[in-house]
Amino acid sequence: MSKIFISHSHLEKKIAGEIKSQVEKFGTSAFVAHEDIRPTREWQDAIIENLKQCDVFLAILTSNFQNSNWTDQETGIALGLGKVIIPIRIDIAPYGFIGKYQALKWDIEDSADSLKSLIRLLVEKKALNVDNIIEAFENSFTFRNAEHNLDLLRGVQQFSKEQINKIVSASVDNRQIWDATGTQPILDKLFSEYSDIIDPELLKKWKSLLKGSR
Repeated sequence: MSKIFISHSHLEKKIAGEIKSQVEKFGTSAFVAHEDIRPTREWQDAIIENLKQCDVFLAILTSNFQNSNWTDQETGIALGLGKVIIPIRIDIAPYGFIGKYQALKWDIEDSADSLKSLIRLLVEKKALNVDNIIEAFENSFTFRNAEHNLDLLRGVQQFSKEQINKIVSASVDNRQIWDATGTQPILDKLFSEYSDIIDPELLKKWKSLLKGSR
């Protein structure tokens, strides 16, 4: 399991908590200092420990981040440890030693598209993989969540036999997936492309389900 360290000003606790909650749905763990440090521990030691253990360092860049006493120090430690750095731009651009990094623009009013971009970037950085996205797709818990996860799957270039059969099985078993707006034609096209390696019984169930919903 990959580990993500979310560096932020305490004034951006809400944004940090939202990002933590969302990325953890994809099989990773995220550390947010103001949420995750137990009161009985020295928080400086806990921060150092989690910086050492993390695979990815996310910096939530706001004017408050720049004015914090600790975020620049956390950033410097992460750079020194050679961590993967992902700046998330809220209202300021990357600066100082991370000024050379391309920031991911985050829309705090509508974070859905920003989250998709972050998940794709985490896959690109190998902090997440295709199986993580498939697992999230299998566990889709609302129609909108299923649409969101399917959109992420559409960005995958190639699925293995095991992976595509998991996707078909989830599409058959999870009503939040097959009954979501617009998912059926997208999935049917995808399954047609992989029909030669999909379990015939699963494909039969999908076709039956598709026919019954019309």
